[in-house]
Amino acid sequence: MTGRLLLVLVLGTALGSLAQTAQDVTEVRAAVAKIEAQARKVSKSHSFQGRRLQSMPDIDFSSLCTSKCWAAIKTSMIKMVVDVEKNCGKDAMKDPACDKSKTGDAPPPDDSSSEAEQCLFDMGKMSLGPEGTLSEVCAKGVVKTLGPDTMYKMDMCMLSSFDFICDAILSTACATDNTQERKLFCQPPSKDDEPEDPPDCDAPKSSEQEAMTDNFNQMCSYNPTGKFYCQQEAAAWEKKGAFKEEPEEIFPNPCDITCDNPTGKAIAAMGCCLGTLIAGSEKHGHMSAKALRSAKAATFKCGGMKAMQVCSGANSGMIKATKIFAGKQSVDTCPTTSAAEKKVKAALAKTLDVTPGSLSLMACVPAGSSCEGGSRRVAATGNTIHFATTVSGSDAVFAAKEKAVTAKIATVSGGKTGDTSKTGATVTTAATTVAAGCSSMSLPLGILVLSFIASCAM
Repeated sequence: MTGRLLLVLVLGTALGSLAQTAQDVTEVRAAVAKIEAQARKVSKSHSFQGRRLQSMPDIDFSSLCTSKCWAAIKTSMIKMVVDVEKNCGKDAMKDPACDKSKTGDAPPPDDSSSEAEQCLFDMGKMSLGPEGTLSEVCAKGVVKTLGPDTMYKMDMCMLSSFDFICDAILSTACATDNTQERKLFCQPPSKDDEPEDPPDCDAPKSSEQEAMTDNFNQMCSYNPTGKFYCQQEAAAWEKKGAFKEEPEEIFPNPCDITCDNPTGKAIAAMGCCLGTLIAGSEKHGHMSAKALRSAKAATFKCGGMKAMQVCSGANSGMIKATKIFAGKQSVDTCPTTSAAEKKVKAALAKTLDVTPGSLSLMACVPAGSSCEGGSRRVAATGNTIHFATTVSGSDAVFAAKEKAVTAKIATVSGGKTGDTSKTGATVTTAATTVAAGCSSMSLPLGILVLSFIASCAM
């Protein structure tokens, strides 16, 4: 009896231990899944999506853009999207609304009533069962504690976001001061929030790394002439009524636009911030479609294509070199529907060998009109689309990309390419016409958005 009782007690203890272990594994894996989902959600939407600048909290961009916490977040978030694509596949960061393998043709589920998410900077206290808090797991080593060789058997796909959480969000730099970053990432819903336009699932996408780099470039853009951060200046002009027009026309006639209103005045005041604003919104959907139409038409009328430039300089904080090149193309008729506009844009992007997101169709001017830059110039004999193409890349590849794009623009534009970063006397080559003046380099992120840089004003 004694032996049998002992055996029963031993087996009971073992089974109880196994049950507890299984429960611990389930608890920890659920917590990890929650952390991963929240980290990836932040990387996809940033807290700007659907929110106009004027409804955002008062962020001190001079403090944000120069903080050690922000530098850590910028580096780690870009690395995170690279790791996710590497460890989980290129579709891992796909917008759920575009993933028909999960949603079919039905709209994505409405998660608006889901439990309120914890602020990223408070996640260090989150429990990971027997392993302690998230902060303690970060200190012990995530892969060592939770990885494939542990009882939790989590692969690198499941742990892809932890470097971002551990090395940035829960870093000493962010623990010391995350005041501005908390405003950015942990802001509550606002009554002024606007619904996002649905994603264009058929458009060719840039890599997540490229999109994230563009976003961080744009966030801290700086106009050295006016000595202001573009984001802050755009928010101030929004509060004065700029960028509020939402025309129904796909291409509003620039000649019908007045520049003596808040939007026109903002275009004149923002200088090199303007190209960053338009290019970033075109590529990453930071403005509504109607607001972007208005901003582009007003830019063409009140500033001309030369206004489509990006700020640059040694203190720009940019990650990669960027320029915007202008061109024009004759069309039979100006597009009057979104579908027609998309078709023209896709065809032109294919001709120029660029992604549609890097191409801005600024204005379609009817035959007999012009009005570029506020003056009535010699009118074209046919309908003309004026466009701007953003070229960016590392120093190693930028020159080759610039040469290829400008050559293709020249074939479309009748032998002329406008480098919008230049002003002054023109210098003509066999295929391009560019103006000499201040240099340009580096680009964009945000909503009515822009960046921290140093460069030329209009």
